[in-house]
Amino acid sequence: MVNSIIFVCAYNKTRSQVAEHLFNKQNKNKNWKAISAGVFGGKYKKDLDLTVVLKKYKAKIGKVKTLDRNLLPKQKIIILVADDIPKDLFKGYEKRGIKVLQWSVKDGWARSGKTRVERLDQVYLDINKRIKSFVREFNEKI
Repeated sequence: MVNSIIFVCAYNKTRSQVAEHLFNKQNKNKNWKAISAGVFGGKYKKDLDLTVVLKKYKAKIGKVKTLDRNLLPKQKIIILVADDIPKDLFKGYEKRGIKVLQWSVKDGWARSGKTRVERLDQVYLDINKRIKSFVREFNEKI
């Protein structure tokens, strides 16, 4: 049986999808797989600036997914990859034995940088650093 980690951000447009991609790429433990979702649903235009960053790192992300209350109880770990989502929203899941972590990654709009591409590049590198550390610690504990 495959265990699941879900990465959550506000809209599932960047942070959580990048974390999902990087975890699944870097994690070698096939008993674990990452998925992602956003707290807020909606349809969004393709982000051309994000496309530039993803191409640079040869990364791919999928369609935007909205968090589903039936999805969360199936997870072993919930990681909030957002500084704008309060961890308190998920305290009920902690009581059920699901580990909830918050990384507080700033959105690309909230970062400094001359261009949006530069800001999104910072988001990607920030998450990549966190994923590398998490995967290393994660695999030592399992």
